[in-house]
Amino acid sequence: MLDSSRSRSARSFGLDALRVLAALGVFLKHSSLATGKQLQSGWAWTNHFEVGPAIFFALSAYLVYSPFVRAHLDAASTPSRLRFAVHRVVRIVPAYWCALAVLIVVDRASQHGGVGMHFGGPVGIAELLTFTHIYDPRHFFDGIAAAYTLDVEVSFYVFVLVWVGVIRWIGRRTNPFGAEVAGLCGLAVVNLAWRVLVEFVARPDAVRCTGSTTHWTCAAVNWLPGFLDYFVLGMACALVVARRKSLGKRIDIVPRSAAAVAIGAAAAGLVLYSARFGTVGLDTLVSPRALFAAHELRFAIVALLLVPAVFALHAAQDPPAGRARRVVRRVVPWFAMVSYGFYLWHQACIDLAIRATGGRSFHARFSNVAPLALVGAIGIAAVSWYLLEAPLQRRRDRFVPEAVRSL
Repeated sequence: MLDSSRSRSARSFGLDALRVLAALGVFLKHSSLATGKQLQSGWAWTNHFEVGPAIFFALSAYLVYSPFVRAHLDAASTPSRLRFAVHRVVRIVPAYWCALAVLIVVDRASQHGGVGMHFGGPVGIAELLTFTHIYDPRHFFDGIAAAYTLDVEVSFYVFVLVWVGVIRWIGRRTNPFGAEVAGLCGLAVVNLAWRVLVEFVARPDAVRCTGSTTHWTCAAVNWLPGFLDYFVLGMACALVVARRKSLGKRIDIVPRSAAAVAIGAAAAGLVLYSARFGTVGLDTLVSPRALFAAHELRFAIVALLLVPAVFALHAAQDPPAGRARRVVRRVVPWFAMVSYGFYLWHQACIDLAIRATGGRSFHARFSNVAPLALVGAIGIAAVSWYLLEAPLQRRRDRFVPEAVRSL
């Protein structure tokens, strides 16, 4: 028996909890930086919730790649890549374009600086709309602050469309599982080679990647190859799950005690990361070696969180439900559901909260701004979900050609 429905529910809750943790971490990072709290003595650690995007990357890779790798190992028909592409466009693009259209009006920074977003003129706006602005160092920091990770995510979707065809072709001539393993190892090598090239070879010693720096290597380290290891982690988890299902084995293979230890180790790793790599804002670390070490520690933290969420053993039945537990069981999946809207709108809500409380960039009271921005971002995310995202999700197959719907 592979999984009980209760185990699947518990696993889904664990993945939702990771998504919520990542979203709140990103919010804390951005709100503490925008208000200047991160620049105060003893608060630099809030910058290290940048682990949030890495969690999103690994989660996305696991969820996106699972149906493709399962079909590959089972020698079944590959899920329609056209359907996948259409579904991803419907899920990502309308809400993002809507947010940009509104924010270019209500949260655009003046030419003289101040709180708000920069859009870079017609070229910058075109790059923002097409998810390509991270590939232009002049506009890397334009638009929604967190959207560079969305560009990476969209790049991964395009990559998957090609990768699935290539790895399937190789698997037909060798062994599907062996081809998948070799392919993931190859991607890990590409990631390592890319970061060595960009950070140790191409980047001049004097370059520090701050918000005002436009050296191409500062952008390039944040392109898809620079984050491939996180995606490989998620794809590897999907591969193991698919392999065990194809062999008729359980997925729950990590004892709960080991899962608790892993989560504790992830928390300890975050503390170590904050203490050892105490950077502020967007500055790089003092050396390429330190930057490399920070990246690898982030990877370890994400792995220690993702693996238990996917593979941990779950109780045969839930423990008696108290009021607090019932609330958490309802709130976490709901927040995870609206998290994309929260991701899109939280920076604007931080900017507007700074203005509303009489502050300015890097000079605002965090304790006033953060709660106001958090409530506002959750509220707008809910509106975005119920009025735009959910209706489109229910109708997404209407955008798929008729000939593909039956595949």
